[in-house]
Amino acid sequence: MREAKAQLDKSGASNKDLKQNSLVKRINYIEQFVSAREALAGGDSQTMASICETLVEQKGVEEAIRLGDVFA
Repeated sequence: MREAKAQLDKSGASNKDLKQNSLVKRINYIEQFVSAREALAGGDSQTMASICETLVEQKGVEEAIRLGDVFA
């Protein structure tokens, strides 16, 4: 996804800003989800639960990750 953002940065698309913002949001959601999984793997269930609760409350998170994965 970061490579896609880099290519989008180079493009001359008319709605480039909108696409960039959407892509940045998706990247952030995925990074948060990965952080939650790493916290769980490290034995920190409190941090994992906190991150997951934050993700569930976010609007548009389903564009990046499935909520079923967050609940799992």
